[in-house]
Amino acid sequence: MLSPVYLVASALLVEEASPLSFYNKSVIPFFAGYGAEVLVVGRTEQLVEHLEGEWKPGSDFILFRFSSMDALDKCLNSAEYRALKYLQTEIVSKRLFLSLIV
Repeated sequence: MLSPVYLVASALLVEEASPLSFYNKSVIPFFAGYGAEVLVVGRTEQLVEHLEGEWKPGSDFILFRFSSMDALDKCLNSAEYRALKYLQTEIVSKRLFLSLIV
């Protein structure tokens, strides 16, 4: 049986980053097409008790679960995702992070 993997995405959204809003609205259904489930959606209005490291107040975050590393790899390496990825890498690269938990 394959082990699931988890992808954490977090971004500090600002008004001038409106193209990232399109990315956010598009990426969740896109990831779902590769079998991803959304486990947690953290919004800026929620209280976040940060324990360690650097955290930007006002950051949003999402925790996704993929069925396997292969499913995640296929998703992140697809031509369709590369077109979406441009929006987050070129516009808000210093305000967004992705982390993998295996």
